[in-house]
Amino acid sequence: MIRAIFAIFVLFFISGCSFKHAFFKEDILEQKAIVWSQKGEIYNSLEIKASIDSTYLNQVVSGFSDGENFIVGIHIDDDFEDDYKAGLNNPAYTLTLNGKKAIKVQKLDNQSELFKVVPFKKEWARYYLVKFANSNKKVLKLKLRSRDYGEKVLVFLAHESGSDLILANLSR
Repeated sequence: MIRAIFAIFVLFFISGCSFKHAFFKEDILEQKAIVWSQKGEIYNSLEIKASIDSTYLNQVVSGFSDGENFIVGIHIDDDFEDDYKAGLNNPAYTLTLNGKKAIKVQKLDNQSELFKVVPFKKEWARYYLVKFANSNKKVLKLKLRSRDYGEKVLVFLAHESGSDLILANLSR
């Protein structure tokens, strides 16, 4: 009896190592979203006043070639309760790409298909689909600026091929 249990244990142990992909399927969309995502915070002393998470959709999801499209998650400390003044609508904060304001901002709910693309979700953040005009620049600087506490710049550097990305997270 002990030999049979030991033999079954050995078979499970060996087969568990050999069938690595039998139970887990690679999620290419999630991998691409992680590569094309960045996050940052705006601080006052040692306190986080705002946090931003951004995923560059043009390189993650097909169908986003018209303009520069991002999913932006934002949390602002002591933010307004009213959606018309909270998140990216907060008058004390601005979001720009290479110095230009967004041409479209659409709030996403948790049930949205695009929300599933976000690799790291925060319960307390508000998520938006943000569209900017086309940029022919190789460097995309997404900047969240606070009227009172400074700014955070997320920099996306594209190679000439346009298919690879080097991420740099610059603080100011």
